Amino acid sequence: MKNICFLIFLFLSLQSFSQTEKHSLKVGFLTGGTTHLGASGLGYHAQYDYHIFDKYSVSFSFGQLHGKDTRQGRSRGNTGTISWDNSYELHSTEGYNFVEITGLYSYTERWRMIDLKVGGGITFLSNWLNYDKDVDILRGVIVAGEKARRRDNVSMIHVVLDNDFKLTDQLFINWKFIFRKAINDQEPFEIVTTYGGTGTITSTSEVDILGAMVIGLGYRF
Repeated sequence: MKNICFLIFLFLSLQSFSQTEKHSLKVGFLTGGTTHLGASGLGYHAQYDYHIFDKYSVSFSFGQLHGKDTRQGRSRGNTGTISWDNSYELHSTEGYNFVEITGLYSYTERWRMIDLKVGGGITFLSNWLNYDKDVDILRGVIVAGEKARRRDNVSMIHVVLDNDFKLTDQLFINWKFIFRKAINDQEPFEIVTTYGGTGTITSTSEVDILGAMVIGLGYRF
């Protein structure tokens, strides 16, 4: 009898728990810019939301973004009896992994057709860059250079605009905008390219502001 009462109590507790709909899972495509290259990137974003009370909730998320960039150039000319017409390409890839915690406030009544939320929090981001180091280009030909890899581990603050479009009581489409800003000090990163006989070009960058957009599906339970 005690076991039956316990099972009934457990069943009713689970039913009550499920009806509160305090939880939601979201998975979507992530698009945005990379940091040093400024290239367009694609990736994924996964998020768990927990409704605390009234219109307040907290989310835990993680994801990854990857992009690539190609620098092209061409040199044509002649010196005496020597003439040339050469082209070159430099390929770089960049991306980041992240985890973040966000507090959210809902502007609309919970679980209507549209649930618009704003919030902010902290992001822990690890950025990586594969690039060409100490490149020397002479008459359109790469005569020196080596592949190198750089990693930046950065703490950032972020703000989000998060919108859920209800499909059913459990399923919804999620559309989110994320803006991140670095908060820890960094040393500027320089990439120097030498063009034989014409000088050098130096590009300087650092992990500073990142924008991203997410479109995906969610499940509420």
